[in-house]
Amino acid sequence: MDIRLGNKNDTDGIRKVWEYCFEDGKEYVDFYFEKKFRPENTVVLDTGDSIISSIHLNQHSIKIMEKEFGVSYVVGVSTLPESRGLGIMNGLMESSLHKMLEMEQSISILMPIDFRLYKKFGYENCYDVLL
Repeated sequence: MDIRLGNKNDTDGIRKVWEYCFEDGKEYVDFYFEKKFRPENTVVLDTGDSIISSIHLNQHSIKIMEKEFGVSYVVGVSTLPESRGLGIMNGLMESSLHKMLEMEQSISILMPIDFRLYKKFGYENCYDVLL
């Protein structure tokens, strides 16, 4: 198994993982993979036969006190069900954090279902959205 950055040849495999793990409609998935997705900003776990897990590091910028920062918006954190519970995501998250440091990003953001899953990687809850 190999944790690495994706390339354009991985797009179908990454999309397959996304479609299985998330309940997004075809129209949204088509939009995301055509307009937002960049394989070179996606950390994948490749078994040699297929992609079984991925983390997307979508690039954005934020302005804090008049200074602009490049940030990764972490999305699409996903693993196919047959590979869950094996600790795979720990390696992917660590690789993602190293990639962000290489990109000289000291800030990353995410909107998880349960922020407690990310505390061990240094993330903190900064706000709640009440619907």
